[in-house]
Amino acid sequence: MTEEQLLRLSKISGLPFVPVEYNFPGMNQIGLDLQTGVRNTSLVEPLPADAKVTTGGIVEPVEPAEPVGTPDYKAPTLDDIYNNETRYQRELNPILADRNRQAAALALQQSKAQAAALFPYIDAAAQSATDRNLQASERFRAFKEQLPSSIQDIMASKQQQMASASSAFAIEAQALANQQQAATGFGQLGTGRYAGRRIA
Repeated sequence: MTEEQLLRLSKISGLPFVPVEYNFPGMNQIGLDLQTGVRNTSLVEPLPADAKVTTGGIVEPVEPAEPVGTPDYKAPTLDDIYNNETRYQRELNPILADRNRQAAALALQQSKAQAAALFPYIDAAAQSATDRNLQASERFRAFKEQLPSSIQDIMASKQQQMASASSAFAIEAQALANQQQAATGFGQLGTGRYAGRRIA
């Protein structure tokens, strides 16, 4: 706040206004410098010799002196900026492409080495999983064969096989009997018809 604002505030509030001058710029304030750790040092940087200080403690900025012997600077146009950027990209692209090719070749080489190193472990794990599955299937099959329903099915299958074998034997025996009877009938037929005749 400015001094005039403080006076106006003092009149409105009824409190006396006492200007404080201890924070006057350039005043030597002694204390501990926390950056360097030095005690009893001035905490306020001295003002330049040509600085202008008002009565309210405000430092007016000093106008910089015009540079002597500075060459004329011409700001680049948008075309200049675009051309410079295009030239920069054109020169940089082959470098980036070569770097990307090297990175891709290195990544491929590392992937191959990693796969070659991991393949024996993956193969062993797959073989172990296959063996576990096969053993589990065999245990399940043995367990299933011990179930009462499975035993009944097995016995029924055996009885059906025995009945089928017995039926096949009976059919075979009947066929042999029919063949023997046909042969006997054929023999009797010949002897009865040509009995007592001479065949020249």
